[in-house]
Amino acid sequence: MSKKKNRKKKNISSNNIVIIFILIILMIILFSYFIGKNNSSTQTIELNGDSSITVYKGSKYDDPGAKAYDSNNKDLSNEIKVTNNVDIYKNGRYEIIYSLGDISVKRVVRVIDKPSVNNQITNNDEENKDSVSKKNGETTITLKGSETVYIELYGNYKEEGFTATDTVDGNIKKKVKVTHNVDNKKPGIYQVVYTVKNSSGITTSISRQIIVMKVDLNLSLSNSNYTNGDVGIKVNVDDEYFDYLILPNGVSTKDKSCTYTVKQNGTYTFKLFNKGGVIKEKSITVNNIDKVSPTASCKAEYKNGKTIVTVSANDNIGISNYVVNGKNYSTNVISVNSFVSDNNVVVYDASGNSASCKCSVTSSVNVDSVTNDGILVTVKASTINASISGYYFSYDKNLPNKNSGGYVATSNGSIEVVRLPGTTYVWAEDNYGNVSGYKTITLDNSVIPMTMSGYTVLKGTKLGDFLKSRGSSIEEFNKLMARSVRAAGLYTKKGAATAGVTLQVVLAQKYGIKVPYWRGGKTSSIGAYGSWGMYYENPTYEGYYYYGMDCDGFVNWSFHNTGIVYQDILNNTYYYWKGLPLTKENGEVGDVIRRDGHVSLIVGKTSDAFIIAEAYGEKVGMIMNKHYYTTTNGYTIIKGENLISTYGHLSSYPTGY
Repeated sequence: MSKKKNRKKKNISSNNIVIIFILIILMIILFSYFIGKNNSSTQTIELNGDSSITVYKGSKYDDPGAKAYDSNNKDLSNEIKVTNNVDIYKNGRYEIIYSLGDISVKRVVRVIDKPSVNNQITNNDEENKDSVSKKNGETTITLKGSETVYIELYGNYKEEGFTATDTVDGNIKKKVKVTHNVDNKKPGIYQVVYTVKNSSGITTSISRQIIVMKVDLNLSLSNSNYTNGDVGIKVNVDDEYFDYLILPNGVSTKDKSCTYTVKQNGTYTFKLFNKGGVIKEKSITVNNIDKVSPTASCKAEYKNGKTIVTVSANDNIGISNYVVNGKNYSTNVISVNSFVSDNNVVVYDASGNSASCKCSVTSSVNVDSVTNDGILVTVKASTINASISGYYFSYDKNLPNKNSGGYVATSNGSIEVVRLPGTTYVWAEDNYGNVSGYKTITLDNSVIPMTMSGYTVLKGTKLGDFLKSRGSSIEEFNKLMARSVRAAGLYTKKGAATAGVTLQVVLAQKYGIKVPYWRGGKTSSIGAYGSWGMYYENPTYEGYYYYGMDCDGFVNWSFHNTGIVYQDILNNTYYYWKGLPLTKENGEVGDVIRRDGHVSLIVGKTSDAFIIAEAYGEKVGMIMNKHYYTTTNGYTIIKGENLISTYGHLSSYPTGY
């Protein structure tokens, strides 16, 4: 009996242990549940405006919407899912459901017939089947401006106002409560809600929709490196309310992403139109299209067992590389350790445009010496297995082009030309087209005689006869004139200055004479006129004079001799042009100094004065003189390049001798 009792106690004790264990497990589960529940974030949805709204059949219904947030006050309004089946054209009771996860709220919308009293929207939870009682009052809220307002991201919303009247309470605008959830820093659709309760306790609410838009127009180039092809402008529109885009050619497109292809440099403007009325304009500049080919020439020499090819090339964006006889080089001077008779050269610029030229080692040409006697410069050159075909003259290191002036054709190994003060660069060319290296000579202002004293004005004898008596001829002088002007440059103001200096200084230094002054005298010859110096009756001014030119006749003749049509200068006189103030900086060689009744030609500059050539009067004829920079009263400067660009150019000019 005793053993049974003990066994029974033992069993009871075991059962108690199991029960306690189960209770502990349950407590742990419950504890974990409550801890998790407390740690989780709760979400809440709140309606904007009333939970019950009544609208008239056929009117516009603007839903006030709802807002949502979690226990950490994070705005979740944009995550709300809205189910709306309101039909404003059919009477009835409708529900709008606002859902977020597992929670939802609803709004009741009743559509009723509009009473004949006035236009209003009332909010009443009672069934309103027939009419709204006049004794409760009928409230009308009317928005000023648009019911939907579009603003750009970060733009400001400006309230356009409203009115609120009630058939019983009258003007109740001050009682209207305006709430909104507009965030101009975040694109989205927002509501401004206008709510008012009349004295009968009936609430009326309407809303205005605010749409915050991100409107962005992005432009970029498909290729930013230099190219000789087309360039695409990549267009990307970031705008949910995009309407259309006006391309630079005026064509419109509704594509938000496209590529606009251009064939030439320039600034291209795109104009975006937004459905909300926003217009955004953006431009992009294309400057990497280059279709201009380089210019290239080359020469080949064989020296000390090497063929040396020197390439002269120019390009508006720069030379990229040189290909000589099929091999690529980065420098323009290529030395090959063998004799290569014929050399093929291709020059490329940075955009891939190219120019080609050929040069053969057939002869060698060299400028032996450049000397001067006053303003007269004598050049001597020699060749091997060839002959001299011409000389290039330039006031800078750039080799002139045959068609742009600065080139004198000749078959002689030496040549004499007139050069103005400054540094002159000289090249020689043989009959195969090979060009020598350059040599220089520098002349200063002392080569131009300032006083011209000791020289006689030509009187009573034709210039042509006088030169013949001195073992020369007018033809020989005019050849010197023509090649000197060509050496200075046709259609340039230095060419005009060279013509004036040649006429005055060469006649004075070589033959001891000056051209007479003739009042009203004009001469349209290229070169000196053979009849200067004869004694003629002046048809304009009474009396007999020694024929020559007056001041503006001399200046006109000088510009005519650089290639301007003389009749154009004569008929379209520059004498009354406004001009620039006389300053050292405004005047250059080839410009004209003018005052009332007199003009002179600038042919040089010193530290304190312009050196001028002018026809001065009957007693002194044509002279060189100084015009000091401080002598400004009544004087102006006419730019020589303006004369050259204004008047017509000669169709032909002596080619040189």
